[in-house]
Amino acid sequence: MAKKIIEVKDVHKYFKLGETYVHALRGVSLTINEGDFVFIIGPSGSGKSTLLHLLGALDVPTKGEISFQGNRLSEMEEDILSVIRRKKIGFIFQAFNLMQSLTALENVTIPLVPSSVDERVANARAVKLMKMLGLGDRIYHTPNQLSGGQQQRVAIARALINDPIIVLADEPTGEVDSVTGNEIFSYLRMMNKKFNKTFVIVTHDTEYIKKGDLIFKIHDGKIVN
Repeated sequence: MAKKIIEVKDVHKYFKLGETYVHALRGVSLTINEGDFVFIIGPSGSGKSTLLHLLGALDVPTKGEISFQGNRLSEMEEDILSVIRRKKIGFIFQAFNLMQSLTALENVTIPLVPSSVDERVANARAVKLMKMLGLGDRIYHTPNQLSGGQQQRVAIARALINDPIIVLADEPTGEVDSVTGNEIFSYLRMMNKKFNKTFVIVTHDTEYIKKGDLIFKIHDGKIVN
């Protein structure tokens, strides 16, 4: 039986906008298991990114419950949540979020700094990941020397450097063309298959969802499929 990584039960999320409240999520329930390659799709403003932030413990539900490996996030202290975000969850963002003054290698190893991992060990781990992602000849390049697709692959390596249980990706192909987007998703799928790594990917582009094992479609804050 597959291990549950995340379980979401009847989650609602409200945001205050001026004098009114926006009901961003309306009773969302879902389960994500180990090794799943999940897409969350839907139009702009449907609640996709809001849900992803909740899954990553970057925000809290207004109502409902989210459990991570069987433990309720609402019952955890902030220092425990911080460790989960740093060690058990990898994040990939649309805009890459790379440090422009650092090399690709240095960008990949940033998440290991708080753990005081030996520099040689950190670099060896990063180089191995970068070679798997086709970046073996770009290790010492800075972001401005890399294409958009290469920068996103650096970001993927950074998300994987701590060997997280799950990787959350928010529009990971939003800044690249369709050909490069297909390459990025192929790399994500490779990592999913090779390491049984769980991925949850938010996208508005349905071109890529055929690569997924599980698809959740959100419309007006509700899962509709």
